[in-house]
Amino acid sequence: MLERYQPVGVILETAQNQHLNYTGIEISAVKRLSQRWMLNASFTYQSSIWSFGDKGYLDPTNIDKWDGQPRDYDSRWLAKLSFLYQLPWGFNIGGFVNAREGTVFQKQLRVSTPERAAIGIGSTTLIDVEKYGTSRLPDFYNFDISLVKDFLLGKYGKLSIQVDAFNLFNYNHILDRYSQINSPRFKEVQQILNPRVIRFGIRYRF
Repeated sequence: MLERYQPVGVILETAQNQHLNYTGIEISAVKRLSQRWMLNASFTYQSSIWSFGDKGYLDPTNIDKWDGQPRDYDSRWLAKLSFLYQLPWGFNIGGFVNAREGTVFQKQLRVSTPERAAIGIGSTTLIDVEKYGTSRLPDFYNFDISLVKDFLLGKYGKLSIQVDAFNLFNYNHILDRYSQINSPRFKEVQQILNPRVIRFGIRYRF
């Protein structure tokens, strides 16, 4: 009687053939603070490829769509730029710009699996309809900026008044969509970039 209600057993073992190959190149340029300005810029191109072999996975359902493909949500390229410029009268302006390739949008079908249900591991599963990384969301880019005014207080320290703007141009980048094709929610927006945020602050240092 007890055996009838026992859960499915679990065996833990090393994924024998699974490995990840990472290849990347980065080009960067740095201008240290001199003559009132500084800059740091970089561009990266990278590739992270999963290989599963014949024993490197637990579920073979989608292995033909994953083997030899990028790892989860990888952007193959990304670029960053940060800068600072010292303006007259104690003002400093700085900014950060970043951009990257859109993340993977993996289209899937949900199908019934009575053979799984029979052993207690679920009555449905998701089937990938294309190689992982075939479809992607639009490329991402964003710009943050900061303006600071310093007041020197002699032996009493320094007072700074700061205004920061995040997502200055109010981009409404879509970060995630619902990916199940046979659902009325297919392509429904799940997550977007936060809207423009402006922050005011005061800092006292002594």
